[in-house]
Amino acid sequence: MTNFLIAESHTLLLTRLGHDLARQWLLTFDWNVVRVSPEDEQTAREIIKKYRDKDFSFTDATSFAVMYRYGINLAFTFDRHFKQYGFETVGI
Repeated sequence: MTNFLIAESHTLLLTRLGHDLARQWLLTFDWNVVRVSPEDEQTAREIIKKYRDKDFSFTDATSFAVMYRYGINLAFTFDRHFKQYGFETVGI
């Protein structure tokens, strides 16, 4: 999980399920965090520029870049964008 995904997930939990649950999730989960690098951010910008017909978020595109960097082809996700980009998915 990237640092961007942690931030996005915390915000989602906060807005949908409230402060207490979001706080508990953030503080009790044992994270193995992969940091999005400046190079990943640049790759994400290039992805968004190239795929004009897709509505990939910047977080999606940075995830694609990190997955590519680590040679990961399978994503556990409920986000259709990973499949649209060409990854195998579990969860959707």
